[in-house]
Amino acid sequence: MSEPDRGAAYVGISGNIGAGKTRLTRVLSDRLGWEAYYEPVIDNPYLEDFYADMARYSFHLQVFFLSERFRAMQRCAASRRPLLQDRTLYEDGEIFAPTLHELGMLSDRDYANYRALYETLLATVPAPDRILHLSAPTQLLLDRIRARNRPYERHVDAAYLDRLERRYDAWIDRISKRVPVRRVDT
Repeated sequence: MSEPDRGAAYVGISGNIGAGKTRLTRVLSDRLGWEAYYEPVIDNPYLEDFYADMARYSFHLQVFFLSERFRAMQRCAASRRPLLQDRTLYEDGEIFAPTLHELGMLSDRDYANYRALYETLLATVPAPDRILHLSAPTQLLLDRIRARNRPYERHVDAAYLDRLERRYDAWIDRISKRVPVRRVDT
């Protein structure tokens, strides 16, 4: 199936937890006058539960993020204005869900179900024209996470962030064959 087409510039901003995606999206949107789509963190009914019991709520959280980001990508595809997206659909299916599966937080059955849904949805939305991938050393990510003081993120640890970062590196290598990627050290 060929990828759907869209009319205006579409830039995805990717990166680990605490990399600065939301801040960069806000700054670029303000300066360029581009439309911005932000990761649904505040309105996420599963996020606190997930951090309290990752094994129980991983599937719920991942499906919530997948559906919300899919809706955002549909709006992106329909938009005739240039836009920025704070975290892409790819990151759910290529980074977070596989990491949770690898950690035993998503069962084989739930992961297979999730992957089937992810791949079906992915085939219906256009890829970004470019991805800006933000990265920072793990300790800096932890410092930023602590500084924003979201109570449910208090127990995010370096090992989890390191796992995510390894997945990001592998994904960037793969996606950069299809979409131009610019790595930005934040």
